[in-house]
Amino acid sequence: MQLNIFIDKAIIEVFVNGRQCMTQVVYPETENSNEVKIFSGDEQIKVDSVDVWKMATTNFY
Repeated sequence: MQLNIFIDKAIIEVFVNGRQCMTQVVYPETENSNEVKIFSGDEQIKVDSVDVWKMATTNFY
């Protein structure tokens, strides 16, 4: 399974295998919250790789 996850302050978008998308509004505990956790209920999972990039701003004014 391939997940592309985009996190922009209070919005999370998850694209699964390039076909399905889920969007969720979240409310970070603090303004500096920057932690991501991967879990799968009671099931054990294996993460093969993680690539992280900083997103550029879209506010050009």
